[in-house]
Amino acid sequence: MSGKAPNLPLLHRLWRRLPARGRRRMLTALTGAVAPRLDRVPPVSATGVAVVGEFSRASGLGEGARLMSRSLGQLGIPHWDIDVGPMLPAHTADFAFASEAPPPGALLVLHVNPPLLPLVLLGLPRGLVRGRRVVGYWSWELPAVPPEWRAGTRFVHEVWVPSDFAAAAVEPLLPGHVRVVPHPVTVVPPVPSALDRAAFGLPPEALVVLVSFNLASSFERKNPLAAIAAFRAAFGDRADRILLLKIGNPAHFPTDFARIGAAVIPAPRQTCTSAALRLSRALSRAMRTACGSISLASTRRRRVLAAAMASTPLPVPISRMRGNDFLRPKARGRRAAASRLGVTFRGRER
Repeated sequence: MSGKAPNLPLLHRLWRRLPARGRRRMLTALTGAVAPRLDRVPPVSATGVAVVGEFSRASGLGEGARLMSRSLGQLGIPHWDIDVGPMLPAHTADFAFASEAPPPGALLVLHVNPPLLPLVLLGLPRGLVRGRRVVGYWSWELPAVPPEWRAGTRFVHEVWVPSDFAAAAVEPLLPGHVRVVPHPVTVVPPVPSALDRAAFGLPPEALVVLVSFNLASSFERKNPLAAIAAFRAAFGDRADRILLLKIGNPAHFPTDFARIGAAVIPAPRQTCTSAALRLSRALSRAMRTACGSISLASTRRRRVLAAAMASTPLPVPISRMRGNDFLRPKARGRRAAASRLGVTFRGRER
């Protein structure tokens, strides 16, 4: 297990010494003042969709963008993909990706958190948003979104969210302009991997529990130490009970990674991996080895993981309140249909 710190520029290191919330607000305010503005009246979209997201990053947001892109291709809908991973903080180039220039008038869907929207728009061609309907694909796991999210509303005409719970949280920001568009896992289901437990060095008869999270999404929100403690309380140091941790961005957060290492070391049957793999493939491989999954607090990555795990016979303990309503049995038929990129507008099929 390793988490060597990257060689960050001096200004970047000094910036990271500022309080996290303060620097995020400062960045949003500065970039928001100079980012390009949208057309006041959203134009009618031409055929096709331009999907903007961190395609080159092994992250939940990146996988959400990749899922949308692959589902559009599967459905025969013209689409163009634009990678903005290098424009975002704590970026790691997990795999190569070539962006495409969309034609005029194509719908623009931004898989970017609202506080970072102006920063991303500054890095894109300034005329990209002109003559287009612009959609933000957002998600949050609590009943109310952070105050700094309001700054992002100036840069979208409407917002898509993956669940009714997230819609209720986002609705106050843009009343009447929030649509429920679940992750299209029914269109592009996880591809089974040829790798088995032996490829991970895991015993064939052990019970394996998977926990997947990204340190860039806040250590305290993820709370991996609680997952480790719960696993240890349930199983102790039994050799046939293994906790598999898939950790993103350990190099950018070496202190947090070290805390996890210290918690794992007393129990040798807990395993960490920080390999930079395409999320869908990594989860497919990990799911093939696991007997179940514990889902942590990040909305985007958790929903992609939970939805993917729900397509298997494995148990997936998740909280009831944090936006997981799209997994309720009564909602599955409607959500499966909606995830084919039909959408629900505050409960009405569109």
